[in-house]
Amino acid sequence: MIKPKNFAQCYLYGLTNTEGDVVEKSLFEFLMTAQRINVADQSFKPILTELKSRVNNAIVIRMLQQGNVVLGLAKKEVPATFKVMAAKDPRDGRKEKIFVDVTGLITYQNGFFVCKEIDRLATYMLGVMVYQIYNKDPNKLIRNGAVQKYSVSGFVKMFAAELDYLRLTGFMNNRNRIMYIAGVYFGYSVMGLDIAAARKTSAAVVTTIGQFSSQEAKNADYYYEEEELKNINTFINSITKTFKLEGLTTDIFVDRWIYLYGKGSHFAVELYPVFLNTVIYAYSGTYLNNMKRIESVLGRDMIELVNAVLKIGNDMFAVGFRYESGIKQYYAKDTKITEAVSRELFDDIKKKALEKFNEAEEELNPQEISKDAVKDESVKMVKLLLL
Repeated sequence: MIKPKNFAQCYLYGLTNTEGDVVEKSLFEFLMTAQRINVADQSFKPILTELKSRVNNAIVIRMLQQGNVVLGLAKKEVPATFKVMAAKDPRDGRKEKIFVDVTGLITYQNGFFVCKEIDRLATYMLGVMVYQIYNKDPNKLIRNGAVQKYSVSGFVKMFAAELDYLRLTGFMNNRNRIMYIAGVYFGYSVMGLDIAAARKTSAAVVTTIGQFSSQEAKNADYYYEEEELKNINTFINSITKTFKLEGLTTDIFVDRWIYLYGKGSHFAVELYPVFLNTVIYAYSGTYLNNMKRIESVLGRDMIELVNAVLKIGNDMFAVGFRYESGIKQYYAKDTKITEAVSRELFDDIKKKALEKFNEAEEELNPQEISKDAVKDESVKMVKLLLL
């Protein structure tokens, strides 16, 4: 069985905290103090009505219907990568929920909530759908033949397009080998396939994309060790050394990936739901990333992958669906907290949250916590809460 992977397990997550753990403090503040919108309240009805009239896929409304989806308004937006994220709710017994930061997207005017970009909100709901499926049963995504094929193919194409852009010495002479190993890395480390399945899928993809035989794929397996595929850093270091890709480092790779594909997209190289959402956001046409470039790189793969994921989501959340009933049932109790949260209340919430953290501290893997991060309780709490 494939188990979900979270942000804290990613190599890149540690790199986001180079300036005073800003990311974790931002996430902690959002989880603890953001105003939570009651989507069953009359004040939200104009947005719900507009969503129903604008979207052509009912899954968007179905996501608002789920009892574990939280729309939050904060004083400051969280980084782009975390606009939609899965985490344990410190304000509700650490229950697993999907949080959507709608700060700057939704405002409160004259007694009603107003969304200035309804299509963008709908796209975020598709991102919620991906996390719902991934955290409930990642096998529904990853074991699906079409999803598996077009995910690996999509990553390989995006990876190769970046190395083409960098014009690295040594890449063109080993293009197919490197693309194949990139596909194995993605299938094994990002999707969570066993190494044999990752190799099989990558070989099938690369033989379709380029002039590459199954025998050449087997030969290419001698160019890396399984341990070198554990994260994006070990993978980049491995191919750089093996194929003498002069000038390529993990920092350069991540920097160029963001430049090419958009702010917040870099976790796509380590966390599968972020990769899927990178593609879905590009497909949606709402300019949440560099969608034109992604579309040109992926071509038909983008359409095939998104359609396959949407089918899984629609099948998974179609049972007993009604627009209103589920929303009203969950939000019968008002969960809103005003923006003017007092310092005393925040300190009390933080104290209780930290007590929960101390009770569960033994469950943490010390290797997932940097030496700098353990200095701040809020940093430790976020690592515990992230799914």
